[in-house]
Amino acid sequence: MVRRTSLNTFNELKSILYNAPCTASEVFHAGNFKTNQSGRFTELKLLGVIYEVRTRICSVTNRTAIEWDLTGKLPVKPKKKQ
Repeated sequence: MVRRTSLNTFNELKSILYNAPCTASEVFHAGNFKTNQSGRFTELKLLGVIYEVRTRICSVTNRTAIEWDLTGKLPVKPKKKQ
């Protein structure tokens, strides 16, 4: 059985793929997500799936936001701090 959080992350990745580079709010808007789960972007960054491109004005919020893009890599578990 697939967890809901895993499904949400998969859908976020698909939204990024079709809209990248983009801000988190642009992904949520394009994917018509009802809740903002921008913490997932931090997780995806730690997994090596996305990276920060620059900051710019978001087309959804009209605020300065991080623009994200895909690295082209599959998720990799982050190394544990020692």
